[in-house]
Amino acid sequence: MVQILRVFDAAVRSAKVWACIAGLCIPGVSCLDPVVAGFGECVTQELSDAPAAGQAVMQDDWETDIDVALAAAKKDGKHLLLDFTGSDWCPPCIRLENEVLSQAAFLQEAAKNFHLVKLDFPQNQLLVPAKLMEKNQEWMKRLGVDGFPTLVLLDSQERPFGFMGYTAGGPPAFLEQLQQRLASKARFDQLQQQAMAAEGAERGRLLDQALEALDLTIAQTHYKELVEMILELDTAHQLGLREKYRGDLDSEQRKAILADLLMLVRLRSPEDVLGLIDAMLVEVPMTPQLESSVLQIRVDLERKSGRLPEAVRSLDRLAELYAEDNDAWQRVIVRKFYLLLGQPDKADAIATLDTALQTRPKSPRLYLARGDWQQSQKQIEQALFSYDQGTAQAANTPDLRWELVAAKADLLFEAGQQDPAIAELESFAANERLPADLRAKALVHKAIFLRQQGKDRAALLSENKAIGMIESPKRKAELERLIQEVRDSF
Repeated sequence: MVQILRVFDAAVRSAKVWACIAGLCIPGVSCLDPVVAGFGECVTQELSDAPAAGQAVMQDDWETDIDVALAAAKKDGKHLLLDFTGSDWCPPCIRLENEVLSQAAFLQEAAKNFHLVKLDFPQNQLLVPAKLMEKNQEWMKRLGVDGFPTLVLLDSQERPFGFMGYTAGGPPAFLEQLQQRLASKARFDQLQQQAMAAEGAERGRLLDQALEALDLTIAQTHYKELVEMILELDTAHQLGLREKYRGDLDSEQRKAILADLLMLVRLRSPEDVLGLIDAMLVEVPMTPQLESSVLQIRVDLERKSGRLPEAVRSLDRLAELYAEDNDAWQRVIVRKFYLLLGQPDKADAIATLDTALQTRPKSPRLYLARGDWQQSQKQIEQALFSYDQGTAQAANTPDLRWELVAAKADLLFEAGQQDPAIAELESFAANERLPADLRAKALVHKAIFLRQQGKDRAALLSENKAIGMIESPKRKAELERLIQEVRDSF
């Protein structure tokens, strides 16, 4: 227990130190706390800058009641600049006040676009009336403010469009940041106006650009009505915006639904689960990611239940969903190919593969599947040609390229062409542009062929060369275990 308390104390100490180094005061944690003394600018601030006990730093240019400022903003169209501060206890707040917020250069320029509002949270509670403090706390919660100083740029419709903290460099640096946020707000207003005049997908695209002009974190928290409008306009996912705005929520929903389905697969009959999946696909709004995950489960159940036509339709739908992901699309086609190969008439399986290759000839996984099938049918030359075609298309996918080379080498060796088989593996292992672990696999594969020929010494040399290629101690140990298993098998 003592050790746990020490760890907790160290964590609290670290949090305080780094908050102060960042120039941020956390309510209830003073940057002058002894545990952080000596760290960060906020504790090196000269004490003469701080107000006397019980004295708050306030300016006549700043309103203290946000409702009064909002009423004025609704009349003149200006924005609000809210300063969440701890005026009598937070050193970075006091520093910002002295360096920027009380300076005439700042006040004159800021007043052109903003009503200035100070929401103070002093230690001396007599400095702020109780009703005003209650109002300040409500706005602090509403805007998600969790540290001081925090400055919030608020429009007259009570929507935040920017958050700022302490900025070194005096009024010029601070005003420059304000101008940048005002420019983003102007772009947001312009794009939102254009969006409302547009329809359909164009409206969705413009609203997305408008929210991008602000900040997605601000948009998702404080502009939910626009986010919902975008999602409604992208129900068919043609804009690709649902993942952007609901990615985290959709991911959690997907995990929960899949966990429930997998549990039902263990507890209920395939027919019962298939019925639930069919109802779910109709009733539950589906993102492409969720639908594809559900369909993967449905294909397995349909296959086990002998419902081949339904499984094929599910795989066809999966291929549509993965149309933009070429590797995932290839995997679906290969799965459909092997499913159809299990039927007495192989014609549909062969046609599926041939059609897919005509559609996408740069699909190495399809050539690998075709080569494996041709090899099983003793079509040696055709299989070798398929493997070569696949290898040519797998230049950017080393793992798949290795599978194709290994398949071709196995076929050559089984066909009595031992030297060409070994040459294939040697050529792969000599290509220094390929990952070392794959090249090492090729040398171990070569060693197996050599041991089958009774050439144990040559095999030993190939194995040692493979081990020498690997730098990672963990991977090297794994390879050594594999080699030992191979040796023990002979």
